[in-house]
Amino acid sequence: MIKRLLKDFPPPSWNQLKPSEILTWTTQQALYYTPFLLGCLIANPRSVLKQMLDRKNHSCKKCPSTYSCRHCGKKHHSLLHLSNAENAANRTKDWFDSKPEPPSEHFSHPAGTAHTNQVKPTADVSRLDDQTPVLSATTTGEPSVILGTAVARIQDGKGNLQPIRILIDCGSQRSFITTECARRLCLPTKPNPQRLVGLGEQSISGGNLALKCVLAPSKNDAPRLCTTAIVLDKITDQLPSCHLPKIVQQRLVGFDLADPTFYEPGPIEFLLGADLFGDILSGNSVNLPGGLPTALNTIFGIVLMGRICEVSSNTACSLFVKETSENSFADLQKLLTRFWEIEEVDSTIHVNPLELQCEDHFAKTHTRDDSGRYVVSLPFKENPVILGESKPGALVRFRKLEHRFGKEPSLKENYDTVIQDYLSKGYISCASQPGQYFLPHHGVIKDSTSTKLRVVFDASFSTSHGSLNDKLLTGPKLQRDIKDVLLHFRTFQIAMTADIAQMYLQIVVFPRDRTFQHFLYRTEPSEAVTEYELNRLPFGLSSSPFLALRVLKQLAVDEGAESPNAVNTLRYGMYVDDALTGADTVVAAKKLQGELIELLKRGGFELRKWTSNCADVLLDVPIEAQNQHVPLSNLEDTAVKILGMQWEPNRDCLSYKIVSQDAALTKRGILSTIARMYDPLGYLAPVVFQAKCILQRLWELQIDWDRPLPVEVANDWKVFLQELPTLGNITIPRCLFSNTSKVATVLGFADASSLGYAAAIYLRAEEAEGLIKSHLIFAKTRLAPLKTMSIPRLELCAALLLVKSLESLNQYFKQITVTSTYLFTDSMTVLSWLRTPPHRLKTFVANRVVRILSSSSLNTWFHVRSEDNAADLASRGSNPSDFSMRTSWWQGPSWTVRPFHEWPVNACEIVSLSQDLSEVKPITACVAHQVKSPESLFVPFSSYSRMLRIYSLVLRFMHNCRSDLQQRRTGYIQLSEIRDTAFRLILQVQAYHFRDELAILDYGR
Repeated sequence: MIKRLLKDFPPPSWNQLKPSEILTWTTQQALYYTPFLLGCLIANPRSVLKQMLDRKNHSCKKCPSTYSCRHCGKKHHSLLHLSNAENAANRTKDWFDSKPEPPSEHFSHPAGTAHTNQVKPTADVSRLDDQTPVLSATTTGEPSVILGTAVARIQDGKGNLQPIRILIDCGSQRSFITTECARRLCLPTKPNPQRLVGLGEQSISGGNLALKCVLAPSKNDAPRLCTTAIVLDKITDQLPSCHLPKIVQQRLVGFDLADPTFYEPGPIEFLLGADLFGDILSGNSVNLPGGLPTALNTIFGIVLMGRICEVSSNTACSLFVKETSENSFADLQKLLTRFWEIEEVDSTIHVNPLELQCEDHFAKTHTRDDSGRYVVSLPFKENPVILGESKPGALVRFRKLEHRFGKEPSLKENYDTVIQDYLSKGYISCASQPGQYFLPHHGVIKDSTSTKLRVVFDASFSTSHGSLNDKLLTGPKLQRDIKDVLLHFRTFQIAMTADIAQMYLQIVVFPRDRTFQHFLYRTEPSEAVTEYELNRLPFGLSSSPFLALRVLKQLAVDEGAESPNAVNTLRYGMYVDDALTGADTVVAAKKLQGELIELLKRGGFELRKWTSNCADVLLDVPIEAQNQHVPLSNLEDTAVKILGMQWEPNRDCLSYKIVSQDAALTKRGILSTIARMYDPLGYLAPVVFQAKCILQRLWELQIDWDRPLPVEVANDWKVFLQELPTLGNITIPRCLFSNTSKVATVLGFADASSLGYAAAIYLRAEEAEGLIKSHLIFAKTRLAPLKTMSIPRLELCAALLLVKSLESLNQYFKQITVTSTYLFTDSMTVLSWLRTPPHRLKTFVANRVVRILSSSSLNTWFHVRSEDNAADLASRGSNPSDFSMRTSWWQGPSWTVRPFHEWPVNACEIVSLSQDLSEVKPITACVAHQVKSPESLFVPFSSYSRMLRIYSLVLRFMHNCRSDLQQRRTGYIQLSEIRDTAFRLILQVQAYHFRDELAILDYGR
């Protein structure tokens, strides 16, 4: 037994001792100083020492010792005294030489932390809404606390093991590595999406990268621990914070310490968190007597941590790291990504070879069953498909779902109803073959839909060989842009909306691919878990959107010859499973409705929830299926939006539904609110621009994500939020045309200010009564960069933004007849640049001029006064209350409804560039002149007289070029001309050979 104890704490000098020798040795010296007996204080010291004494038949009567228990005075060793665990440390403080007693108060803190009187964060910290990992802090106070350190080895990029000093902190949910160490090891990094939070719910800057690493003990190659560590510039200061006394080192001589130099301050390169803490433990912990720290037995050796009575230091180091769900941050990332996608003007999309592969796979594999439904095959990247074990993980997820059922009985009831509905309709069935992949699932509740619960399957659930989504091709983007669908919806006098019931579930999956679509469910916890397989296309596969839309496209090809209007709706008016379409007469609308129903029915699809601004169109639609308001913002199945566009069929107008927000007054809170502003057509561009300006001010002030806002900015934001509900009073006529001709003129405005630039596009159409009206159809804004840019350059950027916006509407313009296009700017400088050859302009200006002229004609650009520029409001921003009263924003300048010859505009022309010469390349002429000896003029001639006659002719030619017709010389060369030529040649020779003397004479004169 003693050998087993020595195995946990094997001092080198005790390795060869026999159990019978140990007691003899210990009776000859103070037992309190032996490392062996200190090591015996594991779990049950009384029974261990009692067994040792019993082996020698050693009783109290036979004991020769004159000492007694220091605690109670009885005849037993002080180590065998039964005491309270709370007082054990205090009662062992006298076992060594008299030292300062530790503080009497009881310390109780989270693991990895020290008692602090004052916390000074060493990182940039701020509060988070949903926390995630890390904090390093310094503490001040009387007790000295050492944190557990160890020397280990870590595998570098070449597979070699290198030494590293680590800090062990079970209060951290993640492990960390310093940037310098990661660079030294040459380990590849990847982005880390988690936020870092430490003590006091405070955020920590950095931690944007993570890497996979392997740790091993310093003396053995096994075991090896694998983890993912987050990269930080600095984990903590040197540990310990000060040198420990020699007495502490002496009392621990002989222990197999994990960090032999634990008493010397040194850098920390790695923090081992709770993710690995349980894997390093190899024995129990020991509360060492005499004010020594706790000894923790690990695979690295004995790790020391805790208070040391002998040391009273002003500083100590503490780390406490907390990790929570990434969902909030991930959701914000998705919201922000979607917001910038809407804000960004469409650009050219290049074809990906994998997308072509997915398209080719569908074309070769899709079929139709007897009912006309389409049968598709899952587009895998490679065959065979290799996936790891997923059933245990899916079972764990299902049990968590059952636990949620216990808290939400209504959710379970809805879930059971949906599963039974799927079974009755044949969407799912009991598994008929072993599953290769099991899909975890959860429910999504949407009160705005008729089917309140949607079962979503998680095909991103990872196995040892990736997830199902990792193996699938996503295919090309077939979905039309939301702005094109909404503009198509505004084209017709009679509008209709409908959606396809359970569109994905109407598409059949080939039986051989259903083995990848298994899931687990049971209605009662007492029942056995049943394995089901999905026979239809589930919601949650990365390839499902492509397959569903590709089926609709194929349906239009296969069955659309007799229904051209319905095909046109599938092409321009579908957004996933929602149809937004219309016609100009009741008869045409009813015909379109019938064609759509019949066409989709042939593919196994059913249209429901019909809505129209014309009651006659809904005569055959049940009352319960009609909606008073159609929330157009729900077309995109994302998070709740604070600005949701909706259609009111009774008034046939578009309006905005304002959802109140209680986001924190931080930069993160502002960003979260802005990202929820759903405005794909830019109708509220001035308001959204104002919000973006407030956010940019925080960037200029370098405010951290979760720090409280400055008072001025916070007040501006509060006012903005308070005024936001006034936007609910805005109504926009839905229909752009009151006749069937669909003939219009496009008007585009570009403007800029020091804050940013904007573009606004209007349609000018003639009404049935001969009146002309102008409607805003699209607008875009951009913030000016933080680096100051000149106003002319910003104006040029606005012109480019206008051109790009027009390009993004080309698909819509194909549906109507555009007779002409007029583009306006209030910058004469921009117009002049457009007229200037690009090679004369500097690179920044030249590139944008070329881009503008490649997409627009120079003859379409005109100058307009600043007060008549419709984009002026969007380029400066507006508070919601002011914006709601700006009627001119919706129609443009008043003169747009008049004939063109009455417009107060000027054609594009060149103006003086003197004020903007900085943008024109300076042209520098360099004339290289080689000075030769005048005698070289004589070389080509055979005689002096011949030379004089020829040069006289040259001089006569020069004279005649400069003189009028009457003064020109003709005829033979005169003697006076020859003498003049000789005089000039002599002057040239003298000027060359006597240039220094001539210069002196000139200077003296």
